[in-house]
Amino acid sequence: MKAKVADGIMAGAIYMPSIFQRFVPKPGEGPSREDMESGYLTLYGLGVMKAKDGDKTTKIKTKFHFNKDTAYLYTAALLVETGMTMLTKSSSLPGGVLTPASALGSDLTQRILQEMDTTWELEEVKEDDGEEKTEAEGETSGGADDKKDEDTK
Repeated sequence: MKAKVADGIMAGAIYMPSIFQRFVPKPGEGPSREDMESGYLTLYGLGVMKAKDGDKTTKIKTKFHFNKDTAYLYTAALLVETGMTMLTKSSSLPGGVLTPASALGSDLTQRILQEMDTTWELEEVKEDDGEEKTEAEGETSGGADDKKDEDTK
């Protein structure tokens, strides 16, 4: 049922665009340059690494911080950095449809850290006497220091 409703809305947007145009931003609408410059995105991740033999596990946590608005300012920059990484790895890429992570892996992450105003942190989560403690394993910075204490804006 939901699929039919979605199909109907999509068909209406294609065949009767004048009805749906009031819901679509017009050129020039959107956030101000000041808002884009002060915006940011912080992504957190948790993971478990397992040894090849499967006996030992290590918990990790990560933080990836973009120091500007990713929705507007960094969209084009991320596309360019992805394209540049593809150019350098083009001879080793397999054919077919791939996600950026499966095709470019850590090479793309390293390029983003090097070329853009971003930071990445990786920590091992240590469990000791029932309390979780963290120990910084390393930090890589690609630009300005992480100036913002808030996680969302």
